[in-house]
Amino acid sequence: MSIRILPVFACTGFALLLAGCTSTARLESERAQTDLIGLEKAALLQCAGVPERVASEENGLEFLSYSSEQTVHVPDSFYGPGFHPSFGFSRYRGPFHGGFLYHGGTRSETRQCTATIGLKDGKVTSVSYNQNDPGGLAVSQCYQIVRNCLPEKPEKKS
Repeated sequence: MSIRILPVFACTGFALLLAGCTSTARLESERAQTDLIGLEKAALLQCAGVPERVASEENGLEFLSYSSEQTVHVPDSFYGPGFHPSFGFSRYRGPFHGGFLYHGGTRSETRQCTATIGLKDGKVTSVSYNQNDPGGLAVSQCYQIVRNCLPEKPEKKS
């Protein structure tokens, strides 16, 4: 019995590790939306690089766009009708009579984020993100755009 439970613990630990990375990227991306306000344009260009697109308005507003994307491989699961041997750690019945959940293989997903940074009078006034993933997993790509511009967090005193 302990041999069958070991893969479950391994997968659970891996999932928690991934969740921790995603939440750190999410927190840091959200922090950038406030901590970058007031940053000089020259400093922004130095830490984030040359933007992919620049738009200016007559009222002095300027918008810089940066993009980041990554293709990742995620586990694939699907239900199939009829009797199929289940691959993975268990045999869950699918929605079809006699169907089983197939665990196996991977599929590719491209996670993409575009950061639009607004400037007025040469200083950052806004940071917004547009992700292609409604589940929010592309937030790590948003973090990749702004991470070099984030000031260090002050250390907590105990």
